[in-house]
Amino acid sequence: MSHPPVVRRAPGDGRAARRAAAAPPSGRTGRGRGAWIAVLAVLLVGGTAAGGWWYVHKEDGGPRIHEGDCLRDRATIDQDPVKCEDPAARFIVVERVQGTTFSGVCDSVPGDPIALASDPTVESFVLCLAARK
Repeated sequence: MSHPPVVRRAPGDGRAARRAAAAPPSGRTGRGRGAWIAVLAVLLVGGTAAGGWWYVHKEDGGPRIHEGDCLRDRATIDQDPVKCEDPAARFIVVERVQGTTFSGVCDSVPGDPIALASDPTVESFVLCLAARK
């Protein structure tokens, strides 16, 4: 039996040479790229969620208080309305005037109204309150 002839290849002609030629020149592997893609995806999703929350809440000047709502006190606009049947309800909103923080707008409201102005950097409005009896 005769053996097949041995073929000798020049160095750099085999599979190892082809793999080396196909490798990225920077030496980075696919794992590094995948980690960057994951980080970017998390930032994109988080940024989108934060932007959506800001868009929905950007016009919130605190709770949405309207005419006919009752409040516990007249010290702050950042309070939740209470049910008018609640014994803690000390004031009722007689009028809500949008687009201003000038408390003089309540002077035209009959009775002895109490003006409560919003923070103008958030939203401009004045609540004209009357004491509950």
